[in-house]
Amino acid sequence: MEKYYNIKDVPYERKSIERILTGFTDLDYDIKGLEVGVTLLVANTNSGKSTFCQGILARAVEQGYKVWTFAGEHTAQSFLQLIYHQNSQKKDYQPIGYRNYKGEETNIVDWYVTEEREKKIRQRFDNNIFIYSNKQPRDIDTMLDSMTACYKEQGARFFLIDNLISIDNISSNVFAEQTAITEKIRTFALNNKVIVLLVAHQRKIAERGFRIDIQDVAGSQNISNKAYNVLAQYRIDMLSPDNKEYDRFKQDLAKNGFDINKCDNVIEVLKTKGNKNGLVGLKYDAETKTYKQAEKITQTEADKIFHQVEKQKSVFDDMVDIGEVEDDYLNGDLPF
Repeated sequence: MEKYYNIKDVPYERKSIERILTGFTDLDYDIKGLEVGVTLLVANTNSGKSTFCQGILARAVEQGYKVWTFAGEHTAQSFLQLIYHQNSQKKDYQPIGYRNYKGEETNIVDWYVTEEREKKIRQRFDNNIFIYSNKQPRDIDTMLDSMTACYKEQGARFFLIDNLISIDNISSNVFAEQTAITEKIRTFALNNKVIVLLVAHQRKIAERGFRIDIQDVAGSQNISNKAYNVLAQYRIDMLSPDNKEYDRFKQDLAKNGFDINKCDNVIEVLKTKGNKNGLVGLKYDAETKTYKQAEKITQTEADKIFHQVEKQKSVFDDMVDIGEVEDDYLNGDLPF
């Protein structure tokens, strides 16, 4: 094994780096796709992380990748159901009535994809998606054994880990343990030249607003440092317009070409070696249970949103000033 390289012996290659495209045009431009190494996705509970990740999983398969996945909040069966539902439309479902424990009919109906649709989905995903066994322990070393086996035996090159907090800790120091786990995952990715999408929860930051920064990854900036890209995810209907960060978030989104009122979800690029950090608006398709990129707005529309927010802030500031004057008058503090 070489201890160093002489630069004259290193070839200069004019070819693009291997990457998986997410299917969201602006996000792919910002980060230049998911490249070899770890991309970290950070979000709060119920922000749409699984829906977002499974959409990328499907697109990875379309691009010829075999995928290994750890779905910490799902069984293999429930994960399969999600895959089926994300790749079907209303016409692909059939109703099946629920019968109670006595075998009697009820007024409850469940919807499942038809056998014809199941066959088509299986043709697309069978032998392309491999799910970590629920019967296996959830410690990182056992998971890495599974990842290595799937890489060598099945040719898997994209690994989705959803999520970091679902991996068992063997240390009382959770943050230090999660940093060590992330380091092992990164080492696996770089040694085997594969792509990993790792999902992590944000720490609670209610005292200063909802906006995620690089230090909000499960309380440890060390985890962010080990990732090639760091993405944050927000669900719009979970954000309060009264929050002090909302107006700035709305303006930043407009600067990136999106109207917050036309978005259901937002991905923010916090760190990348791609083109730039920025925000990308997403729209949820209830029928296919997937996200697509939200409609872009013009520069004129973006300027209008920006100035509307500034005007509202100015009016609010004037009201605050008036209120302060009234308080001073009541307290007898005015010089007249």
